[in-house]
Amino acid sequence: MAELSTPSNSKARAIQITPPSSVVKAIKLDFPSEFLTGVSGSYGHNCYGNNIQSLKFKTNRAEYGPFGSGSGTRFSFQAKDGMITGFHGRAGRYLDAIGVCIVPVCSISTKAGKKRYSGNDSSCHSPPRSAAAWGGGGGRDWDDGVFSAVKGVNVRLRSDTDVVSAVRFVYEKKDGEIFFSPFHGGHCGEKIHRKTVEIDFPSEFLTGVSGTYSENAITSLKFQTNRIEYGPFGVESGTTFSFNTKDGLITGFHGRAGQFLNAIGVYTMPACSISTEAETKQHSGIGSSTDQLLLRPRLPPPRSAGPCGGSGGRDWDDGVFSAVVAVDVRLNTNTGVIAAVRFSCKRKDGSCFLSPLHGGHCSVRKTIEFEEDSEFLIGVEGFYGVLKGINIIRSLTFITNKAKHGPMGSEFGTYFSSMDFSDCNRKVVGFHGRSGDYLDAIGVHTEYF
Repeated sequence: MAELSTPSNSKARAIQITPPSSVVKAIKLDFPSEFLTGVSGSYGHNCYGNNIQSLKFKTNRAEYGPFGSGSGTRFSFQAKDGMITGFHGRAGRYLDAIGVCIVPVCSISTKAGKKRYSGNDSSCHSPPRSAAAWGGGGGRDWDDGVFSAVKGVNVRLRSDTDVVSAVRFVYEKKDGEIFFSPFHGGHCGEKIHRKTVEIDFPSEFLTGVSGTYSENAITSLKFQTNRIEYGPFGVESGTTFSFNTKDGLITGFHGRAGQFLNAIGVYTMPACSISTEAETKQHSGIGSSTDQLLLRPRLPPPRSAGPCGGSGGRDWDDGVFSAVVAVDVRLNTNTGVIAAVRFSCKRKDGSCFLSPLHGGHCSVRKTIEFEEDSEFLIGVEGFYGVLKGINIIRSLTFITNKAKHGPMGSEFGTYFSSMDFSDCNRKVVGFHGRSGDYLDAIGVHTEYF
């Protein structure tokens, strides 16, 4: 039985339905004034198993259908304050299951005095929120507009000033095309210092920006993603500003610039993309069978354990990958504890990701490299205990489908393990935790199969 899906980054403009009799029914929606808000119908059993028996489609204007017979178990889904932007499900000889992807519909102006979307993503269904620019006076207005995501940041600094000379942003459009903004600010010449941030969208996305500014210009910048903070870039002096989205992501920038970067502001969009699946499943019982409608949210792989350890340090989260290929452990030989860890991971497209060093710097280094294609990480265990009044990780052992690597550090204190031996079909695909001067806590992202 094949899985099917449609992209959710556009709008449903038309629907074509082909019943078993091969009579085609078509619905054309008058978008943007009309958009799809709900789907309902029924499913039941025939000689080919459980499949969809009928369908109805509802828009903000009208209801279309039913198409097919109304027999069987009924299901219904209605987007609340949202619209349907894509479909997924299963199909073989017939349509066996159908699910929807929805996004919110909001009516928020982009900037005071502007009743339009700016930039290359002007067809965006959910108008962005705009935060006013922070910074000093002067400079000319600039506005990159709104995109699907921010993929990178280039910061230019001058060695003879205490200000940010210029910034440039790398964006991804909805069609996947990459767009480079102009440099906003002045040219640095030979005294330039370039700082680059690369964001691994879609598993990593920009959620915040902060920094400092003087009377005339931005003096420093920091960029926060759902994984980590980058910066500061520049000299942290002057008035502090900070912005962090709540359940959203930054999708564009605007501001003012002249010889320097004078001010900076952001566009944000909701980070909610809800996907549910209407699924038919037969449950066998003694003398009876029932068909149930299951509404299952499509969620990212869960955090299966942790983080285990102390409560100090700052939160970090590397995210989820295809595999962990290597582990770098830094040890403090004077105290017998884990000073820091770093992970090498493989993304789904085959490219490599090297995490930041989580914890403090230390000269004693232990590296574990897993055998490519035949060895994979299934768990981590170790001990944590008190050092200088705080709980930190004292030892780590990494467990693969082939061997145990470790222990590294001192096995003293409270034992912990990410392993759940009730289910061995698992693979560790990422790490999260807390760290400061030491590795305070560690947890894993686990994929089950």
